[in-house]
Amino acid sequence: MDTILDEDICLEQLWRVRFSPDGRHAHCQHCDQERTFHRLHNRRVYSCAHCGEQVSPTAKTPFHGSSTPLRLWFAAIVKERASGGRLTAQSLADELGLSYATAWRLLKKVREHRDEFDALAPAWQGKLVMSEPDEASQSREEQLLQAARAVVVAYGLDATTIRAVAKHAGLSTGVVHYYFENKNQILVKALRQANDEACGRRDTIMAAPGLSAAERLARLILLSIPESGVEREEFILWFEYFRVAIYGQIADADTGMADRFRQYFFDVIEQGVVSGEFRPDDSPADIVEQLLGLLDGLGIAAVMGRRWMSCEHMHELVRHFAENSLRVTLPAAHRV
Repeated sequence: MDTILDEDICLEQLWRVRFSPDGRHAHCQHCDQERTFHRLHNRRVYSCAHCGEQVSPTAKTPFHGSSTPLRLWFAAIVKERASGGRLTAQSLADELGLSYATAWRLLKKVREHRDEFDALAPAWQGKLVMSEPDEASQSREEQLLQAARAVVVAYGLDATTIRAVAKHAGLSTGVVHYYFENKNQILVKALRQANDEACGRRDTIMAAPGLSAAERLARLILLSIPESGVEREEFILWFEYFRVAIYGQIADADTGMADRFRQYFFDVIEQGVVSGEFRPDDSPADIVEQLLGLLDGLGIAAVMGRRWMSCEHMHELVRHFAENSLRVTLPAAHRV
């Protein structure tokens, strides 16, 4: 199901499920026959075009008279159903950008009226999204992903909420919910964006003409040192992803991303072996696994600010390992 955003669409879906399958015609009790209805401007009622009889889609439902927007009701119902009754108020608060007290009251109502909501299930099983022009939608998602990356990197995933991302982006929580169902999805999408950017930089190295395998490897290693900027950001996003993935709190969504990273090193080392630049005793695959393990382990220590491991020292150790394993002297590499 798509993320719910637009209040008017939620009301229309409820109208269709309860009274008007085609959205235009419904039985008018005053006329006692099917009539054409239209929505009254800025009101949550539909009016008979013939006699003016008014019908509220929320009448005689738990939604009626509630100050909570329908889009939040619908989102809470969907998330509670999807969780199999295990949704917590804190989780709902984080995902919808609500206070704990509001989320607790909303979840309590959802559970109290479960049977009534089950009867209305088609209202939120449809495509309840607000459409935007493709270019505007893409630009908005990019803006939110940049904000999400900044929040996760600065405060960690545990402290990242829909509300925090919305505040950083200068947008409403409703807009964030249009693009992301929860903060785990934010992390995965942010990681994919950062990974795509990193792969673009590595592709440039691999495609650069006239470079030896040793020069390419030296540059790939440098780009993998989380010293600052995008390299540090990407490393922290990976760290946060694995931290929650290892406990099964997030779906295994890194398919292809880690493999792409590994492939760059494998290709350049194999290239060096074939050309005779590298003369390793171990297979390229084994050297790559050891190299990546070193980058991951030392990277964690460097990012955490351990006094015995700086990014500069990490760079020296990784280069030393590569030179010894491949029996080659790597040229100096510099950030562009």
